[in-house]
Amino acid sequence: MYYTWSVPDSWVITSGQGARQISVIAGSKGGVISIVAENNDGVSGARELAVQLEKHLLQPGAIEGPTALCAGSRAKFKVEATAGARSYVWSIPAGWVIVSGQGTSEVEILTATAGGVVRVTAANACGQSAVSQLAVTVYSPLSNNHVQGEQELCVGQQPQTLAGSFPAGGEGAYAYLWESSIQNASEGFIPADGANNQQNYTPGALTETTWFRRRVTSADCQHISDAIMVKVLPVPAKPAIEQLGEKELKASVAGAAYEWWHNGVLLGQQTQVITIGKAGVYSVRVQNSEGCSSAVSDALEVVQQEEEEVQPEEVIPPGVNVTLRPGERQLILSSKEPLPKALLQIADLQGREVYRKEILQLNKPVTLELQQLPDGIYMLLLHTPDLYLKKKVLLQR
Repeated sequence: MYYTWSVPDSWVITSGQGARQISVIAGSKGGVISIVAENNDGVSGARELAVQLEKHLLQPGAIEGPTALCAGSRAKFKVEATAGARSYVWSIPAGWVIVSGQGTSEVEILTATAGGVVRVTAANACGQSAVSQLAVTVYSPLSNNHVQGEQELCVGQQPQTLAGSFPAGGEGAYAYLWESSIQNASEGFIPADGANNQQNYTPGALTETTWFRRRVTSADCQHISDAIMVKVLPVPAKPAIEQLGEKELKASVAGAAYEWWHNGVLLGQQTQVITIGKAGVYSVRVQNSEGCSSAVSDALEVVQQEEEEVQPEEVIPPGVNVTLRPGERQLILSSKEPLPKALLQIADLQGREVYRKEILQLNKPVTLELQQLPDGIYMLLLHTPDLYLKKKVLLQR
């Protein structure tokens, strides 16, 4: 059996004419390859194959994708489709993984701990094109992103600053975003109000319990801290004063403690109902069991009193000492036993408050600087939950 091959113009059969297989050198154009079989009985019909020539591929365009990534992150890289390409061959740095897309013009990868070069070639029957490549830096993941400052406060109070640690990892430059949620510690977070892009954050006054966290970004790396809670405690409603007959006043709101004022001077009585003995202007503030105080009530003026309560000129409890240094105009107050929640007041003879100082715990001598007060007689008042002090003080130069 003899086989006769014919090939397109400009093609050359280099071997195999007469056999079942030939080798050729392709010309500049495609065409039809045909074959007929011949033996002593005659010649067969022709079999044909249309052949289209493919051109050598151009180098793919620039690789599009990030040039900086975080270790362990995913990213996509792609090139514009190359004319005539049948597939694409991607190569990536050691340890990286092609998650999807090998053979196409776009791949998704998973980085390892080190950077390197991403490469791609286009391929067809003529082989592979020249390489396009993109250098990619990989940064270590972010760490040391911690925030602190959990606290409890009353509605309307200014929270203390929330402190954030200085992060590690990434490229070394960090962007911050503080976020807040009124739902819980894991959901409902939105950008916090105010200056929320610094290492630390100071919230504004809050009306309900709020959680805060910090989002840190560096290059492609991102980390979110654990959330901390600022618990907001309720405050009692603003009380009104009800006059019960001529000698008693009652605060309209029940509470754990009360502060009563007469003509602006804090009284020693701390109950919901008080007995009064003087005409004048009274006001009250209520404190709940969580230590939060209401707004001060509107003032109530008591204009008729048949009898006035006799108040001693001075009340100095045992163990409490008051020393005046006239030349230096200093008043030194000390106590043998610690006094919690002490309120110091100085009032003039008209009952006007001219000095006020609140002390969380009086456990060492306190010096009051009174140089700003004019000469005259004043009344020193000290209030604690269990103690009341009253003493006249003469200031003169």
